[in-house]
Amino acid sequence: MRQRVNVTLIGTATAAATFAASATGLYLPDDDPSPTQLALAALASALTGGLAATQVYREARSKRESRQMAQLTRDEDESRASGGRSFPLPPDVKDFTGREDVIARLKGLLREGRRRKGTAVVISAIAGQGGVGKTTLAIHLAHTMREEFPDGYLYVNLRGVEDQVLDPAEVAAGFLRDLGVAGAAIPDDTAERIRMYRDRLHGRRMLILLDNAAEEAQVRPLLPGTSTCSVLITSRRDLRALESATTVRLDVLDEPQSLDLLRRIVGAARVDAEPDAARTLVRLCGHLPLAIRIIGARLAARSHTKLASFAARLSDEHRLLDEMRVGDLEVRSSFELSHQGLTEKRQRVFELLSLLQVPDFAAWVAGPLAGVSPREAEELVEGLVDRNLLETTGREGDGDARYRFHDLLRLFGREKLAKSTPQAAQKEALARLLDVYANYAVRADQGLSPSSANAEKADDGSAGEWSAEAVGLAGHLANNPAAWFTAEEASLVVLVAQAHDSELWRQTHALAEPLCDFFDRLSLWRPWTESYTLAVKAAQRSGDRRAEGYLRRGLGVAAWEQLDLDTADHHYAEALRIFHAIGQRRGIADVLFMAGNLQRHQGRYAEGEASLKSSLASFRELGLPLQESMNLHSLAYLRRDQLRLEEAETLYNTCLERFRAAGERYWEAHSLHGLGDVLMDLGRTEESAACFTACDEIYRDLDHVLGVAHTLHSQAQLAIVLGEYKDARRKLELCVPLFERYGFRLGSAQAVYHLGEMHRKRGKPRAARDRYRECLPDILKTRHPLSEARVLRSLSLVEHDLREQGEAERYNSEAEAIFRRIALPPRPLA
Repeated sequence: MRQRVNVTLIGTATAAATFAASATGLYLPDDDPSPTQLALAALASALTGGLAATQVYREARSKRESRQMAQLTRDEDESRASGGRSFPLPPDVKDFTGREDVIARLKGLLREGRRRKGTAVVISAIAGQGGVGKTTLAIHLAHTMREEFPDGYLYVNLRGVEDQVLDPAEVAAGFLRDLGVAGAAIPDDTAERIRMYRDRLHGRRMLILLDNAAEEAQVRPLLPGTSTCSVLITSRRDLRALESATTVRLDVLDEPQSLDLLRRIVGAARVDAEPDAARTLVRLCGHLPLAIRIIGARLAARSHTKLASFAARLSDEHRLLDEMRVGDLEVRSSFELSHQGLTEKRQRVFELLSLLQVPDFAAWVAGPLAGVSPREAEELVEGLVDRNLLETTGREGDGDARYRFHDLLRLFGREKLAKSTPQAAQKEALARLLDVYANYAVRADQGLSPSSANAEKADDGSAGEWSAEAVGLAGHLANNPAAWFTAEEASLVVLVAQAHDSELWRQTHALAEPLCDFFDRLSLWRPWTESYTLAVKAAQRSGDRRAEGYLRRGLGVAAWEQLDLDTADHHYAEALRIFHAIGQRRGIADVLFMAGNLQRHQGRYAEGEASLKSSLASFRELGLPLQESMNLHSLAYLRRDQLRLEEAETLYNTCLERFRAAGERYWEAHSLHGLGDVLMDLGRTEESAACFTACDEIYRDLDHVLGVAHTLHSQAQLAIVLGEYKDARRKLELCVPLFERYGFRLGSAQAVYHLGEMHRKRGKPRAARDRYRECLPDILKTRHPLSEARVLRSLSLVEHDLREQGEAERYNSEAEAIFRRIALPPRPLA
């Protein structure tokens, strides 16, 4: 009340003073009366009974507006006199590097828009993660195009990821001032202000650079209404809803561009003197321009520091982000701005996803990690992509996108996760995800190999609300399991190791076990061995003996394929011991089946036949027809080695009929291949060729490269039999690199042997001897006595042709000794 009285008294005193001052005539300042002066003048007039208050006020206001319009006219005249050019651009960087393709594209877009006749404004948006160089690129581009925008530029940092995002109305006011409009003439009403802004741009050829935009709504009011202007926007978000905008996504630099940037900052001499260390530095920076600029600045300030020692300092990932700071530049603070702009739920998903060590992942992964529904998981992940905190890497077989982190963003996410989420909660989230992955892997294995032990497993519900049906993967896992395994291969291997490191023992072996058949078909021996070794340890820690038995069986197969036969024998023996102890008949039969094949390879034919017949009986008793057919296939292979060709033909035909009836195309191809080999040995070459053609089509349809290589090898042998040496050579030269790619040493050595056979049949004993001698060391390493004996017999023949009788007799004696040891008759040679 006292304050109100004081205000009234002051107002009355002011009016009285004004009245006294104007007793001889109403006075107003000649320069520019303020609104307060205008009000006082009107009040004084009313108190003295002079001119009517409204008349005095109108005359005074008219006087003020006339002065303002005169000033505005002078401002516009000055603007036109200077060419109307406004250049409020930040300076260009002298060490700008690369981006030639992006600059060319953006220039093309801007120029194309000006060439077109129409009313649409050309809008180009540069999107990318923090620190990737969006602003630097946009400013550099604007500086290089000065002559193409003769009326100038307008630039503003919209502060889209900061706490105080600029209001478009404030930006429009700033632009109007840049365009020569006096502050007093700028309308207070936002709509009027935007209208004036667009009117001032009308007909001008200007580039408007809107840097660091938050969202579409912040940008729309600042778009010109004339096609003579162009707009360039940068944002950490993809502004997908901005009409008529063309978005150019900016990625990190490639290695040559990264090294060039480092060279420009540090100096070419230092970088070129330590090329390996320089490559390590830019790799540790993730090829992110901001990170390279920071590291480069630190090195430039330390001319005595070796690049190698600085790279070693950065190699500790726990300190990496701490090191990426110089002056007011910091990688972590750049990321922090993006993180702060996320909702709480999106922050949680970002942080939990960074927990994973996988190279990439599908969107559904966020569901079990964060405990959100499949639909919400996809929306949250896409939101992170929109804000360039994740990037897409392509699509898997069913068309679903896959995502990945930039390395530095992943480290930043883990820092935030460590502060926001206790270790126990992190482990719980990882366990949920691993349970879902294991569930999917079992279902994919059932589709890939109906004969596997996993075929007996029913869905145990371990995926919870993220079941394959809920996520939309059920059909893909059933109909195209190989594609799912291929897309997830690297992630599955990494997750097995991460589960083991996290001491999630059950999840470790549960995820690893169903990978066996996929590893086998793609000949992924090393990841198979590494994953299963960890899984065996995990099964032992969890006390799951059945799992340990099957994992040891898998390790035995992997060891055999890598020709570590003693290790294979050891794992098979351990698996049999475990299965006998727990009474697992199916496990015993599975191991005997694999052991029988290994014994055949080693030339232990009697033991191999006994193992195969024992497992065959068990499969029949257990009612497992597919396993029974696979066993018959192995017996057919054994009979061919023993030159019991009619029996082998009968067995292969039986297998072929059964596999076709079961729809097992993989094993159908194997049976066709084996049958073709037997028919070739029997001299029925046309039938043999038909079998090889048929199995080749299936292998190619299944993308089974090793199967294609084996078929080429057999077709080459048939061509040698037929005297088609040119075709034989071509096929052998095709299959050798395929065998080598998959580490199948026996196959490549046998192919070289058959090159020797081709030369021998063509009457070129010296060339044949060279090939035999070339392949023999590799044959010996494979410990395959039948192949060794065949090479020695062929060497004895060519040495005889070359009149080297002593060598011929020695080789023949060694070959016969092997045939006697393995109890096989010598294979006839043409």
